[in-house]
Amino acid sequence: MYKIIIIFVFCLLTFYGQSQLMDVFQNKQYKTSSYVLSAEIKRPYSPSELEIVQDKNTEKPENWVKLEEKLFDRVVQEVKNEVSFFQIQSKAIQYQNKLEESKRIEGQYTRNSMQPKFKSVDIVLLSVMNNCGIYVVNYNFEIYSKVHYEAQRGSIDQYYFIDYKKGTITPFNDTPTLAQQQVLKELTLEKFNRLYLLQTQKINPKDIDRIDEMAKSQIKNFESKLFYKEAIVYPYLAGIVVEFPELSNSSQLFFNYPFRIFLKGEDVEELLRVYTQFKSAFNQPLIAPSEQAIKQLNNDDNFDISRFSVAPKELQLLKYLDFDKTIRRLSINNFYIRDTVIKQQQTKIFYFNKNQQVERREIIDGMGSLYNEKKYSYDAKNRLVMIDESNIDGNFTLFHYQKNRLDYKDNLEFVIERHYDPAVNLEWSQKHYVYHQNYRYAFDVNLVGGFDPNRYIETRNLEENKYCSSYACLLLDENQNILGVKKKKGAPIDILMNDKNQPVEVYRDRDRHHHEFFYDESGRIIEYKATSDHTSETKYTYEYHDDDNKPLTIKEYKRSYSNVNEREYVYEVEFWE
Repeated sequence: MYKIIIIFVFCLLTFYGQSQLMDVFQNKQYKTSSYVLSAEIKRPYSPSELEIVQDKNTEKPENWVKLEEKLFDRVVQEVKNEVSFFQIQSKAIQYQNKLEESKRIEGQYTRNSMQPKFKSVDIVLLSVMNNCGIYVVNYNFEIYSKVHYEAQRGSIDQYYFIDYKKGTITPFNDTPTLAQQQVLKELTLEKFNRLYLLQTQKINPKDIDRIDEMAKSQIKNFESKLFYKEAIVYPYLAGIVVEFPELSNSSQLFFNYPFRIFLKGEDVEELLRVYTQFKSAFNQPLIAPSEQAIKQLNNDDNFDISRFSVAPKELQLLKYLDFDKTIRRLSINNFYIRDTVIKQQQTKIFYFNKNQQVERREIIDGMGSLYNEKKYSYDAKNRLVMIDESNIDGNFTLFHYQKNRLDYKDNLEFVIERHYDPAVNLEWSQKHYVYHQNYRYAFDVNLVGGFDPNRYIETRNLEENKYCSSYACLLLDENQNILGVKKKKGAPIDILMNDKNQPVEVYRDRDRHHHEFFYDESGRIIEYKATSDHTSETKYTYEYHDDDNKPLTIKEYKRSYSNVNEREYVYEVEFWE
């Protein structure tokens, strides 16, 4: 390990943690690593060898390297300068006081005997947008409390906007101006109120048609508890995050947790009127694909290469059952077979509306009790708008559309904590969809609690006769028949298709995993076989019956080494009159 020290000149000690950042405006991916650096700080309030962990572009383009070094030097100067560090430390003391106050409110006796102790610095690259980088610098302190006689970590954060093309570094996120606060309020108040009312269960996600109306009726009381002078605003991926930090006055609405919303589209354009320093991050706008391209990008089957290595899913088999009536109810009875004993273990029931969309799915256990339930709701355009699993798991998924395309999903999970008041905590994240040229990006933003900027970004794109994801491309001919799969990551996959564009034989990881599909003359699947490393075997056989009410029986055989399991699935169908 080498170390070079020149006043505050630093050296690379090691690096850990690699990640990939996507600039969705440029359809470009950057590989970054977190490097552990050090700087000599001869000050009584700092470690003499200050550890600084900095995110860097591993490809080391010259303009990035220069700006990364400038940002590092600027951070070191902030620590070495006693006046600037005093301001950071004062914020750390304020943080400690607010933490102690929150613990006293919870009934915990606290008394501080030590000031916060400065420990290290993290320089985190949050996002890259149109050749601009959004950074947050965490000045990390140990916060001491006599509740448990232990220190906990707290950080004072400073945000920077770096324009790699212009070579500029600009700090931001001072207290918003009155003009900025007014625009933030106009754009976000109702959204934050909706988040609050759902979080505290003052409204129910089941009332999806009334949520906005109910939120507006209760907005006055909420407005007095939200202080926009505390807001933190920063660009992220394809939009702007508006966040209220932990232990702020506003965070009392959410039990002192940080909370946020993600703005995009027209809301961003409005916000840029008063946040002009962010304009270069949005100088190249997103270009929406054609309606046909969006339909292809949103078709999961186009990008699902797992279908070549698994048996068809339950509802996919309905295409082989040629009914001249519409299905009202489908029951799939699951029987476990052991020697000569057959025991029913569970029944999965699907209820369909007259448009043949699933409205409810139930799983009944072997004792006849409801084990799991999902309910599906649709709008007047037959688009899925809600999945309700609240009766069993306390989960909801709400779907939101803009210009006839999926815009984002709310994923809500209610966690019951019976020893707290209120008794229900809400874990809430959103999955946002961004369309640009022939690409679709999907990413999660958690709304309450710590913010994780390194969440996985799902990428899809259309190329000529190709459907591509982050992992693989499905190759097609001019008639959209499948030619093969080109893997970008992981083991290779070889596919043999028949003249009906159905998989017949598949090899994964050369010959470690072997899959075979067999069909009858009409193209119905009659058998699926899979073997792995010659130690496990799976086989499904499909028996079709001339009985509309009991049209299909599936027999399952699974062997792992010497252990064998057998099951039978019986389809029973009821129809609409």
